[in-house]
Amino acid sequence: MPRKIFFSLLLVGLPTLFLVPPGAVPQDPPRSEVDIDDFIAELQEPVRGKDYAGIVWWIPVEFWENAARQEGTPEEAIAQQVAPLRDYTMFAIAVGKIGPFGGITFVPADQIRAN
Repeated sequence: MPRKIFFSLLLVGLPTLFLVPPGAVPQDPPRSEVDIDDFIAELQEPVRGKDYAGIVWWIPVEFWENAARQEGTPEEAIAQQVAPLRDYTMFAIAVGKIGPFGGITFVPADQIRAN
């Protein structure tokens, strides 16, 4: 008897799976398809010179969007958070003179801007 009930439920329940519209099933939020570490490597350029080392990093809005997606931030929140950044071009630059024992003395911002 239990076997008949199982197969009856299976025959009735299985076809209903195909009647559920695709949008009715909750989906996971979209994740960034960009490997953030690879993306960062594409955006950074090392600075090398005699006794100098540093980095120039272009940080576009797409970086912030992808980083937020990777953390699971909802798309609506991402759009709202990065909207103010769209009017700007952002760079991070750090250059330092390497001393005799490996210590670094960073170059002042006004000197970096001048060069």
